[in-house]
Amino acid sequence: MNEAPIHELKRCLRYDAAVGRIFWLGRDAQQFSCERLSNSWNARFKGKYADVSIRRDGYRRLGFKGQRLLAHRVAWALHTGRWPALYIDHINGDKADNRAVNLREVEHVENARNQKKRHDNSSGRTGVYWFPREGKWKAQITASGKRHCLGTFQDKESAVLAREQAERSLGFHSNHGRAEV
Repeated sequence: MNEAPIHELKRCLRYDAAVGRIFWLGRDAQQFSCERLSNSWNARFKGKYADVSIRRDGYRRLGFKGQRLLAHRVAWALHTGRWPALYIDHINGDKADNRAVNLREVEHVENARNQKKRHDNSSGRTGVYWFPREGKWKAQITASGKRHCLGTFQDKESAVLAREQAERSLGFHSNHGRAEV
């Protein structure tokens, strides 16, 4: 990805880490062809949100020098002084919540673990589902790209317990602040 130099971002944008929003800074006349354009731009944008656009998938974005940038990546760059080398995960699962405490840099597999439950999840627990062919609950877990069947169980609680034990033994931790209901 061709990302803007951070010093250019800092010249034009301000990130409020507590609120998780990005604001336009005022621009001086040297950045425009004439002072009238500078005054007009500042009257319209200075101090206002820069990350007003929200994509269909829920991520905030902003336009900067002809590029559309994801706001969580810009927030990370402004906050840390470097572009992320990996994925930026929203710990609470809210893609529009770009507070610094809600962002972390992770590998793809860790980012995928923090996804919302599927809309067709009938058990309320990731990795546990009803297996109609056998008339039992089934538990499974994916680690290092391999799916592991943890067994079939007469009751859902036993399947959930097997899944939780597997998570602990594989070093998984709670779903990064997202509640499992």
